[in-house]
Amino acid sequence: MTAAPRFPDAGARARRVALTLLLLTNVIWGATFPFIKVCTAGIERLAAVTPFAATAIFISWRFALAAALFPLVFPATARSLSPRNFRLGFWLTAPTFGGFLLQFYGMALGTAPAVSAFFTVLFVVFTPLVVFVVERRRPSRVMSAAAILAVCGVALAGGSGGGGSVGLGEWLTLGSAVLFAVQIYLTDRFTRVESPVALTFWMLALSALFGVLVVVIAAGPATLFRPGLYAAAMGETRVWVSVVYSAVLASVVAQFVMNRYQHYVSPARAALLYSLEPVCAGLFSASGLFAAWGMEETFDRWKIAGFALILAANLLVELIGRRER
Repeated sequence: MTAAPRFPDAGARARRVALTLLLLTNVIWGATFPFIKVCTAGIERLAAVTPFAATAIFISWRFALAAALFPLVFPATARSLSPRNFRLGFWLTAPTFGGFLLQFYGMALGTAPAVSAFFTVLFVVFTPLVVFVVERRRPSRVMSAAAILAVCGVALAGGSGGGGSVGLGEWLTLGSAVLFAVQIYLTDRFTRVESPVALTFWMLALSALFGVLVVVIAAGPATLFRPGLYAAAMGETRVWVSVVYSAVLASVVAQFVMNRYQHYVSPARAALLYSLEPVCAGLFSASGLFAAWGMEETFDRWKIAGFALILAANLLVELIGRRER
């Protein structure tokens, strides 16, 4: 009998593609931290508003542009929309928008971009806890060990190992990590039963709407229509570049990749993979690329040690955790 030709396993190939694309999202998202830091400072000055209002303005601009561009990049958007995925998109947007608002506002209050990124990655710990609370399904030993390792890395890289203090901005960022853990879990559940394209679009559009509502509450309805604000923003390079980068790459492209491919990996494994995001944020923040806009960070041995531990956590889940797939 002639042996049947052997083809690559479609499931394994899909997982490799998913892991590669999800890894690239961390590079994109990592750069958004210094972009957001300099952009909200610029908006605060141009619009003469509080840091909280400046944060909401940035969110409304970023996600409004992303929602407008998304159907052009993904033409199937209109055909995929339905009342059902609108409802799921609303519930997915609630923790997502809340997480962004707390995270961005924390940076507007003075939290450094890399510190914000490393505190945010505590969702590595919170995601398995969300799974346990909702499904009563305990994480595996490998996942638990990798999560603990990642937390140690976050503690060192975030400044705790070197005696750093935790202020209001950092506490807000920890709150955002809890909300992002809920987002990770809901994304895994919802994209199994609904179109990732539709869910991504609703999340972008509703985030923009929520941002507008927050601006109206925090600074008044006239703020977004102030004469000269948009012309001034277009004349401020750090503002429009940050908005465009965040909208096109970090929102349209990266968020679609997350919704489209995350379901190939478990929520806990996805959260650990995303722990590379702060490493990228730290590298961008210390690169000097943002020095002309008044933002550059330096890192001591504690942060470098933290980077190494977070990378080790990801290697642990990929090499040893492979046996559990």
